[in-house]
Amino acid sequence: MERIELCCHTGMSEDNSLASPHDLIKRANELEMRAVAITDLDSVQALPDAYWEAQRIPEKDIKIIYGAEIRITDPSAISDRVIVLAQNDTGLRNLYKLITLSHTTYLHNDTKAIPLSVLLGHREGLLIGSSAARGAALQTLFSRHSYDEISEWALNYDFLTVLPPCSIDHHVEFPIRDNVKATKEIRDNIRNLILIGETQGIPVVATSYVNYADREDKTAQKILASHNYRVDFDWEHADHHLMSTEEMLSEFGFLGKNVAYRIVSVNTNLIVNRIEDVSLNIREKHIPIYPGAADRLSEICTTRVHEIYGEKLPKEVEDRLERELPRIIECGFAGFYMYVHQLTRKSHEDGYPTVIRGLGGASFVGFLAGISDVNPLGPHYICPECGFTDFDTSWIPSMYPGAIGLDLPDRKCPACGTDLVKEGFNIPEETFLGFRGDKEPDFDINFAVEYRDTAEAYLRRLPGIGETYAAGTICTFTETEATSMVEGYSKKNRERLSADKKTRLAGLLKHVRKNDGIHPGGMVVVPEGIDINSFTPVQDNKGCLTTHMNYYSVDFCLTKMDLLTHNALDMLHMLEKETGVKLSDIPLEDERIMSLFYSTKAFGFRREEVPNGLAGIPGFSFIDEEFVNLGQPKKFSDLIALDGLGHGTGTWKGNAERNIRSGSWALSDCICCRDDIMFYLLDKGLDRESAFKIMEWVRKGRAAVRKNRTGFKNEMLKDMLDHDVPERFIESCRNIEYLFPKAHCVQYTIQAWRLLYYKLYYPEKFYKAYARYGADRESDLFSYGLEHALKVYKALRKKQVSGSLNPSRKQMLKDSIVAIEMYSRT
Repeated sequence: MERIELCCHTGMSEDNSLASPHDLIKRANELEMRAVAITDLDSVQALPDAYWEAQRIPEKDIKIIYGAEIRITDPSAISDRVIVLAQNDTGLRNLYKLITLSHTTYLHNDTKAIPLSVLLGHREGLLIGSSAARGAALQTLFSRHSYDEISEWALNYDFLTVLPPCSIDHHVEFPIRDNVKATKEIRDNIRNLILIGETQGIPVVATSYVNYADREDKTAQKILASHNYRVDFDWEHADHHLMSTEEMLSEFGFLGKNVAYRIVSVNTNLIVNRIEDVSLNIREKHIPIYPGAADRLSEICTTRVHEIYGEKLPKEVEDRLERELPRIIECGFAGFYMYVHQLTRKSHEDGYPTVIRGLGGASFVGFLAGISDVNPLGPHYICPECGFTDFDTSWIPSMYPGAIGLDLPDRKCPACGTDLVKEGFNIPEETFLGFRGDKEPDFDINFAVEYRDTAEAYLRRLPGIGETYAAGTICTFTETEATSMVEGYSKKNRERLSADKKTRLAGLLKHVRKNDGIHPGGMVVVPEGIDINSFTPVQDNKGCLTTHMNYYSVDFCLTKMDLLTHNALDMLHMLEKETGVKLSDIPLEDERIMSLFYSTKAFGFRREEVPNGLAGIPGFSFIDEEFVNLGQPKKFSDLIALDGLGHGTGTWKGNAERNIRSGSWALSDCICCRDDIMFYLLDKGLDRESAFKIMEWVRKGRAAVRKNRTGFKNEMLKDMLDHDVPERFIESCRNIEYLFPKAHCVQYTIQAWRLLYYKLYYPEKFYKAYARYGADRESDLFSYGLEHALKVYKALRKKQVSGSLNPSRKQMLKDSIVAIEMYSRT
């Protein structure tokens, strides 16, 4: 019978552990263990990863035991740590509650510990074992307490743990003395604890108190300990790799074959037999229930669509609504739409604009519900007077796959002679619904900075919402940091390490948690009547309650709503209020605004420090002279394309830039957004599903020939070549590592365009808003005149050219250009 390890620490543990769930489970599988326990100190953050890793070995049904090592405080307690294992689903919830309590109620000066009475009060469904670490190390235990005291202490536990002699940490309180005497004392204490266990009827189990998976990983732990300045252990002697049954039997051979086998194999399996199948509750999504969501959403959309398109809907409008709305309702997403609708409606009623950054911005239902400004239908004309509509663009030679309504030529209504409104940003529903229509909607709501807290408070008051918590994040060591740690250790200890070993050691350190963080705006929403501890513990992060788990780990079971901020929205709120010009009334076609991409002539001045009118406009800051000179933007759709190129990876340099420079393509021919691929392939005759799959493949970078990506599937290539897709298009796809969605680009471009409008036509009010919300708060550039602004600009520009500009000064450089522009216009 193979043994089972009941105490494994991963890189998420709050000590010098570094094993990844992948390495631990792989090693346990190789050792033919039927189960393995994950018991990080003060943490359960690794449990979801452990669950998914176990699912990846279907040929071996390895059981993951969910647990933690928890610190306890009590005047009469002997040990300062205990091992807690979840015996069933109730036990897992209690384990999460204990972690929550240690990270909130009983958190003191970053020390996470709970009273023994609290532990015992949440004991249902838990198996509690003694910890063999630090204060509970046997040599300390027996040197400070009598046999009777230890016997009474043992009654608190369901099992007792002992370490093999080679694994015992040599704590500073128990310095290594004479090796022979130390070995004898360690062995005697192990025998005494086994005797106490037998006397009290408590199983004693052997554990290697795992900190790393393989013996050769020990160097990485020494590097980590040195980096963390934790030197209170004799790391040279202690061994904490995941030992095999044979290794453990050898270590405990001094007890005799029968006793060794009992504590190494029999008792560890006995404990596992008491543990049921435990569910992490991460496969089923729990969405708050908005009362009557389906009916209310249908009512809102139906009312609005007839307001825009009249009593008899055009076929294109009716078909799109029928493709979206039933799918959203059938998949249970109507409530989510209603929450976003309520949040954006409230913000708009209070006078603050919003911007939707998620893929939900491509939703026609979202547009009709007032969530998004983006009408995703194909390009079409609408008459604001008589309701005439026309979706037929076949007669217009200038229209291209993916063209938008603003690309349409101006036209009078044939029925009443009124100027027709040009509508539609041409975004396929598959980009946010998925091809089968079951993709979870993604709405990242950007609020004005000064309004965001109001929005969060309002969210908590909406029906169906129980509790909300900030989405927690986990920061691990970067590759650069891990490599630096290895190099530093090698240099300090004068230990030569091969390049391969350095790479392996750095790879191990990359799994180690450095600190916990907070998502910049993500809120995890718990449905009314449900306890957050059913899914994740909660922790106090500098006064903010966050999920203990990385929010990615609970994304499968709870809803995350992104309530983000953007200071451009504060500026727009102020400008709309002070000018009286509504954002919705700002035209998206204006030759004077478009000219600002080339020069400041429309501002009435020219200066070499201010090459164009884009300074201080969030969203257009990446557009430099090369973008403009090569892209030659002349209309709104060109700006959307440039935004996509600026936010993508592998889209501009060596790709679109090269094709435009060579004369092969115009900007409208380039792959700028992910939607461009689908539209182009549909135009070439591929079926909708194939076009969608290729789009998804490319936008995720899987077609890229760099960075060990897989490239196109053979059937994809064949399909494209069979439909005469040119090689230069396929080659462009191969250069792409990430593509921005068109919906994002449209939203950002509209926001930036509106700021440019105010900047051109209401300069005094624009610069006032910029100084208040856009500039560095400590900046004096808008108070001391042109000469001061020029002096600051020249000094910072010199540093930028030499490559010595401090990142913190980049904002000041931007502010100086805006200030020069402001003074030059007055």
